Amino acid sequence: NDRYCMIRVSSTQEIANNKAHHHFNKAALFGGLQYEALEAKGEGKIERSGFEPLPNTGEEVAEIADVFENSNIDYKVFSGDEGTESLFKSLSGSSIDILHLATHGKYIVNDVVEGYHDGDNALTNSVLAFSGVNERPISGLEQDDGIVTALDISQMNLPNLDLVSLSACESALGEYGLDDSIMGLQRGFKIAGANTILMSLGKVDDEATRILMIEFYRNLMSGKTKYQSLKDAQKYLRQVENGKYDKPEYWASFIMLDGVN
Repeated sequence: NDRYCMIRVSSTQEIANNKAHHHFNKAALFGGLQYEALEAKGEGKIERSGFEPLPNTGEEVAEIADVFENSNIDYKVFSGDEGTESLFKSLSGSSIDILHLATHGKYIVNDVVEGYHDGDNALTNSVLAFSGVNERPISGLEQDDGIVTALDISQMNLPNLDLVSLSACESALGEYGLDDSIMGLQRGFKIAGANTILMSLGKVDDEATRILMIEFYRNLMSGKTKYQSLKDAQKYLRQVENGKYDKPEYWASFIMLDGVN
């Protein structure tokens, strides 16, 4: 990582385009989400376990918001019970150019998870968790159950979204499509209109990810490219507390797609 410069692109067209450095104006941040029920349990509801609180995500988005404040970026933070599936989907058609999602992510492999699994379709097996995810209506997908799939994202319209940061586990995973691209959250966001995607290849540590993401945005707002901002943030994380997070499991999982500028 220190020796070579390796930039992932979705196609060679991204290199040929040679886009200018983007000027950010508007951002939406999700973190510190409340995964428990948003209302009292009633008839027609069941518990769904597996999404524990992520204590560092609230601090993560708060500190990133401070970075945006100092950079004169118009931002909105959604936390607690505000960060619902329906609220996220309502961003479709908006003019945000940065979207930061600090939450649970999962790519389902050969599991049947009641309510949102759809056979072998990688776009429905790639999911992000939002407020209220641990309790959902029995009726399933058409409800606000707290689960957003890559398929849901692909049906959104985010034409100005220059950067989406998926500060979540397994957010880069998926299956190869017919065109050899990865079918998963990255495909969903690309179809929706996203330019650059920051995502992870596996499980990520809550505290280490907080440090990495905050440093990434500090670098980005200082004028560095997105690629260099991530690379320098990874190097910074490896040096924190005399190498506490030096092992690749803490920093190497995060990759960037189409971060040419």
